[in-house]
Amino acid sequence: MNKNTLRLAQIGILLPLLAVFIGGTISTVLSVASMIMVLIAHYQFSKHYKNSKVFNLYLAGYIVMYAFLIISLLGLMNVFQNTLLPQLISLDESLKSVSTSDFATFMQELQKRIQEDETFAKKVGELMAANLSTLFSYIGLMFIGIIVSLILFRNSLVSLAKSSKVNEFKTAGLLYLISAFTLFIGIGLIMMFVGYIFQIVGYFNMKGSNEEDTFEDMRHE
Repeated sequence: MNKNTLRLAQIGILLPLLAVFIGGTISTVLSVASMIMVLIAHYQFSKHYKNSKVFNLYLAGYIVMYAFLIISLLGLMNVFQNTLLPQLISLDESLKSVSTSDFATFMQELQKRIQEDETFAKKVGELMAANLSTLFSYIGLMFIGIIVSLILFRNSLVSLAKSSKVNEFKTAGLLYLISAFTLFIGIGLIMMFVGYIFQIVGYFNMKGSNEEDTFEDMRHE
């Protein structure tokens, strides 16, 4: 395994930790960079071990996760823009003046009105309850995408563990699988983070050399 490929994976997998501490736009850039770097590394791993599952399943995980995330966010935005916003304005015309502002400004004004007027707060609660099923359907769709992507990441890491003989990837995969089915309770996020740590350790435990990775076509097992 080429050392440069290992460095790519090692740096890429650590970037999300840095993104958490930095925040803002730079955090988004670091997250995207992390995804690209780890995907490139997995592509090289798949060629080196002649195991296309290592790359294909990891790529599929990202595709599923972002596809479901985008669909869910677009759905939630549509519900807010075309259903909730007009109804909120009908409850209080003063909100119309900030409805064209950014989302954060509108929510601040809405929160202020809720705190000032108990009757208005009750009506907002009733409005949200009436649209709860639609909102939860899109949130549920988002969770389904995360669950499927975690299973795909797990399968990719298990394949990498078999090829590289680095057992930390197998452990990471198991923890991702557990987290996929326990996301709705607190332990799911904990399992996901622990799995992420094992994935980091796995990349650092892989043995590298100065050999160059070739660009031959990947072959299925």
